[in-house]
Amino acid sequence: MKSNVYTIKRGFVKEQIFTEVEKSAQYFDLDKKARLQLRLLTEELTGLLHEIVGKYRGEFWIEAEPVEYAVQYWEKVRTVDFQLHLRLEAQLNEQERRQLLSVATTGKNEPPRGIMGKIQAFLEQCAREQEDLALYCSQQGRFMPYMGDMYDSCSIQGDEVVWTLNDYVKKVSSNKENEEWDELEKSIIANVADNVVVSIRRHRIEVTVSKTFRR
Repeated sequence: MKSNVYTIKRGFVKEQIFTEVEKSAQYFDLDKKARLQLRLLTEELTGLLHEIVGKYRGEFWIEAEPVEYAVQYWEKVRTVDFQLHLRLEAQLNEQERRQLLSVATTGKNEPPRGIMGKIQAFLEQCAREQEDLALYCSQQGRFMPYMGDMYDSCSIQGDEVVWTLNDYVKKVSSNKENEEWDELEKSIIANVADNVVVSIRRHRIEVTVSKTFRR
């Protein structure tokens, strides 16, 4: 089942997305805990939009698929696989691009914090032209943040760069004394989601958050 596709632009109302997510949860008769987890994952995903709406065209939708399988011959387990999709495409119009780059903001020279902050910075770095990225960082008053573990967790699949949360966790878990592991332990999305997949093809980005719920 695929939900309505919401176009995301400046001034959009996030409650419309939350309403659609709740409808999907009710349709599949998820319990209170599962609905709360789905809501939290949606909040984490839409939290990325604070800084990027207006820079990108976006779409959001939900895909859900019921699954039934046998644990033993006398028992069947019913689950539903949820995927929250966020697709972003950079504004390629040259006039919009110049307008965006002409707007300077005041920021601090600080690295991104938390896994969602790192994903957002990672998206910005991968989606921008190098000269645009350099100007963006200078406007923000910060250096391009070091994203080694993010890039080290990537793979090339055809003409796409693909990053997954599960691969990142494996990479970071080799040293559980570092700041990255501490961020993961405190992260809602790292503790609730089954996986997060980011695929980047030139200026088009898709973020998919997946979670399987037992009914």
